[in-house]
Amino acid sequence: PLASASADDDAVTHHFTMAHFKAWADFVTSGGVVSQAIIMCEMSSLPEWSRQTSPSDGQPASALVVAVEIQRDRVEDFLGAMQVYAEGSRDEALDPGALRFDLLRDRKVKNKFYFYEAYVDDAAAAHHKTTKHYRAWSDFEASGGGLSQAVIIKAEAASIPGGWAFQH
Repeated sequence: PLASASADDDAVTHHFTMAHFKAWADFVTSGGVVSQAIIMCEMSSLPEWSRQTSPSDGQPASALVVAVEIQRDRVEDFLGAMQVYAEGSRDEALDPGALRFDLLRDRKVKNKFYFYEAYVDDAAAAHHKTTKHYRAWSDFEASGGGLSQAVIIKAEAASIPGGWAFQH
């Protein structure tokens, strides 16, 4: 996934004026991109724990974006479960192969969220699903709090040379 985060809409607008963005736009215009989808999310309405601030080591050989829609009256319960999930995912002792976890909120549908997760490999991603902090999410989901869930992107950065593709 190509991801970009900005503090606010003014910062997004400014980003579009930068040389590196213009280089990307020129590449898109030249026909170099077969398809592109943009999902507008925000994190400003979410607690600090929703975004990972500490660096991670390695290049992910397994990364995904999961979209979930939550029952409107269960969003606070969801955020409680996600805090357990996020903090556990970022604890190397609890989830040694996890490199990153961020929770984002859809800008238009306030009860729709995205998980961005990165792992050293597929085995680490599979191990993640056996952890206690993962159960916080699966128990919430089993309680009927979720309306829908879909993995919308599966990706990796390990095969991209130079080590620049994944922000630590």
